Order: sequence, then C-alpha cells, then structure tokens
Amino acid sequence: MKKKLFTLTLCIIMVVAIAVPAFAAEESESTTAVGRIAFPENYISKSSSLRVPLKIKVKGTSEYLNVYTSGSFGDGKSISTWSWTADSTQKFIVYRGSDSITSIRMHDDIMYGLATSSGNCIVRYLPNVGNVSDVTITNIHNQWIGATYGWAFDLQSGGSLTATNTPTQVAGGYKVAWQNYTGSNRQVWNVDPF
Repeated sequence: MKKKLFTLTLCIIMVVAIAVPAFAAEESESTTAVGRIAFPENYISKSSSLRVPLKIKVKGTSEYLNVYTSGSFGDGKSISTWSWTADSTQKFIVYRGSDSITSIRMHDDIMYGLATSSGNCIVRYLPNVGNVSDVTITNIHNQWIGATYGWAFDLQSGGSLTATNTPTQVAGGYKVAWQNYTGSNRQVWNVDPF
C-alpha cells in the first residue's frame, strides 16, 4: 500500500511540475504588463529593427488616429482622427525600449512619437522633448465595450488619449487631446495590425 501511495504521489508531482511551466510560458508570450494591465505582447515593438505596424482607431467608429497633415509627419504636427487612408501618417507602433519606457511612436521613423503640448496631442521629435513624462505611457486600460476589448492609453504627465468632438479645420476629422480619463467611448481605441 505504501508503494502505491508513493507512486501515485510521485505521478501527481510530475504532472504538476510539467504543466505549470507550460501554462506560465503561454501567458508571458501572449501579454505583457504596462502599468496595471496586460497588453498583447506581440503588439509591442522592442527594437528599431523589429517594428510591429499598428492602426489605431476610435472604438466603434471609422475614425483612425492620424497625423493632421497633407504629406509627411514632422515635429509639432497635430494628431487627429481621419477616415482610413493607409498612409504612413496612420501607421504607429507601441514601443518599449531597453529603458522600459513605453510610448506610441511613428512606424516609419521611431524618433517621432505622440506627446502632449498644453493638453493637445502632437507629434514630437523625441530628442527635442524636454520632459520624458510628456511621451511616456504609464497605463493601458483594457476596456470591454460591446462585444470586444478596446484600449485606453494614459500619459505619465496626465490625461488619456482622447478623440475630441472638436472638428479639424478640414472637414472630416476630429482633434485628439490628452484629457482626464472618464471611460468615454472616445477614449477607447481598437489596436490592430496595419
């Protein structure tokens, strides 16, 4: 009887020892912690050579995050929402460098990222940013709205990425700002591969 009990105990220990690392590895491969939540690990770019292009749109709309310009993006350009164009001005990455700072950057030139200027969302040439908290994403909320998840991005210096109801000068888009998080649908974004 002791021999059977010992064999059963040994079998249980072996099953647990094999199963636990497999489940742990599966979790760490699929999500990563940014602040207090999990964001899909495969959506985070960790080097300039391994960039994951993303399109970011206001949940439940056809409004995509967009650099408000005709042509290329540059330092100080405003961020707006706009209908889908598949242009480089709508191609972003969520970047986490070796310094563990997470930010939203332009896919085609990671030296440009989303920042705040008096609460407005603009593109900044990162070496010109005086305060790193103006570009650092400290928390990404996963929000369940409707039948799917969306994401809200909080900036370290304050505010959540928000598609305002203020139209751009050219009809068709809306200004984007960093505003206090309220859980509004205009602060929840779908993030998908470009």
